[in-house]
Amino acid sequence: MRITIQSIILVALLGAPSIVHSQGLVPESINYQGVLVDALGNPLPDGNYEINFTIYNQATLGTAVWGPIEFDGGSTNGHRPQVPVVDGKYNVTLGP
Repeated sequence: MRITIQSIILVALLGAPSIVHSQGLVPESINYQGVLVDALGNPLPDGNYEINFTIYNQATLGTAVWGPIEFDGGSTNGHRPQVPVVDGKYNVTLGP
């Protein structure tokens, strides 16, 4: 029993620094998923779409705090390949 308790304490002590270190890391990018629908709520047809993302500091009349990132097929800074959409669903990575 004593060896088990010592083992648990040892594992906890060795693991604590990695937990603290991982909490301090800020991800440079996030995964974002969504669904594109038409005016009737039907998923858009499969294909590649141009989608732009900008983050604002409030819901209306806000100031842009990040972006835009344009998934328009461009190759310059701030532009990415068009977004593949299947059954209206898409997935992009937003970040540098």
